[in-house]
Amino acid sequence: MISAAAPALDFTLGVGPTRNCASRGLGARAVALTYLEPAPVLLADEYGGKRYDPDDGNNVGVGHGYADLTAPAGRYCVGLFVRADYRGEASRDTLDALAANHADRPFDVGRNYSLAFDSIYLESAGVKVSRVFAFAPAADWQVRLGVTGSIAKAITYEEEWLRGTATATSGTYAIGTATLSRAQSDYNLAHFNPFVEKRDPDGYGYYADVDLVVRSPAGYVAELTVMDVWSRVEWDDVPQSLETIDNATIRYDANFNREAFIQGRDRRVDLEHVIEPRYRVAFSAPVRPGVAVSVSNDYVQETHFPAIGVSFSREDRYAEGSLDAQTGAVTFSAGTGGFRFSLTTDDLRPKDASVLGAEFRFLKSW
Repeated sequence: MISAAAPALDFTLGVGPTRNCASRGLGARAVALTYLEPAPVLLADEYGGKRYDPDDGNNVGVGHGYADLTAPAGRYCVGLFVRADYRGEASRDTLDALAANHADRPFDVGRNYSLAFDSIYLESAGVKVSRVFAFAPAADWQVRLGVTGSIAKAITYEEEWLRGTATATSGTYAIGTATLSRAQSDYNLAHFNPFVEKRDPDGYGYYADVDLVVRSPAGYVAELTVMDVWSRVEWDDVPQSLETIDNATIRYDANFNREAFIQGRDRRVDLEHVIEPRYRVAFSAPVRPGVAVSVSNDYVQETHFPAIGVSFSREDRYAEGSLDAQTGAVTFSAGTGGFRFSLTTDDLRPKDASVLGAEFRFLKSW
């Protein structure tokens, strides 16, 4: 069955089993997609580029990667997979302060900065099982419902939370207070309290995805995909630090030594992170033999990403182009036989792009 989805900014990463559960053959796929519209700020103390164009309100960044190898097993499909997920959220003041501190941009003298920053990064690898159910509710109508369940060994957990205020006293210096919480499975123990009991962090992930595809006798196709409809990651004994930063009350002792103005507490904690579902709806309509137009919408982080596209197919060759209305990103896809490749970007210069994505897909029939 032909998918309805235009590939522009497919935040469900094509995980729907109706697209990845071939009845005969070995499938391999790798896909990555990043949307960092405000600025390339990944962590509270890490700034990764020169481009800077934040929104006045809340700013969101997301990044996802997924690769799998699947094969049929009776009525099921089984596979191995690895995935990575990033989500970041920050206020305009926070991004301005980080840019000023890391990219040699002067502070606005006298400005009060309200600091709010959250980010989480997850990696895991495991096994998955899919099943596709086919129905024919009426003559020449086709309905397919796919369900995937996965279990994985968690590899990486990084979470940060920052809150505070700061006032710029010059173009290069600001004073204020802030609280930074950081939990990392691979925490650099050289910066962690050596008196906290040493244990090895350990975690597991559980994921579920569903999709539904309906095809009419005239060739119209509608599709709904929900990635992570029920998904969570659980970790034990993760190093966590809580730092209170205050450079507004610097004092001196009798020897005129400046006291440390960063105070912290280190501990090991058990964590559970529930992954938010990502939704995608798409519809395609044939306009002439071998040509179809499509519309789609992804809903991620309370943001809609509507797109429109057109596809061309002839024998075993395929090409598609689409435009995302939210970001202005363009996607081009092409394929022949069991091979397909797609590329997404909003700028031909990768270092200046705020949207980057690529997908490789290969199916070897037997």
